[in-house]
Amino acid sequence: MAGLLTTRDVALAVAPGLLSLADPSALSGRGLAAYRLGVAATTVASTVVELDDPDLHAPPAVRWAGGVAVGALLWRTMPRWERADVALHSWLTAHGVPRSRLVVATLSTAAVLALAALERRRPTDDGQPDPGPDHEPDSEQVRDPDPVVG
Repeated sequence: MAGLLTTRDVALAVAPGLLSLADPSALSGRGLAAYRLGVAATTVASTVVELDDPDLHAPPAVRWAGGVAVGALLWRTMPRWERADVALHSWLTAHGVPRSRLVVATLSTAAVLALAALERRRPTDDGQPDPGPDHEPDSEQVRDPDPVVG
């Protein structure tokens, strides 16, 4: 049924939400490295999936190169993001938000799921809702993206 979320949509929403439950300022050594690796890997996966858009015509190597580039940039700037994370949660706690990490994780996961659901509702070229990345088109739905004009 068109418009439903896929397993991929849920995984790409829940993984960052779970990672946001961790307080990077309380981690050190291997724990901090594992947290950073998880955040970078989730970012790479999300980027690769987002670049898997038929309108972009991006081959897999380009999608993966883009994902790795975004992940590397994030890895390089991770201490800044961690300071921003601490500042955000300090501000929320100071303004009376209990369990700020749980609140942020829940809201961010819900927002990503809502955006994915809206994306599924976007009409395709034939005017129908987008069935999602796991859908195999019927043979008559398959179009040659570069028709030969002669």
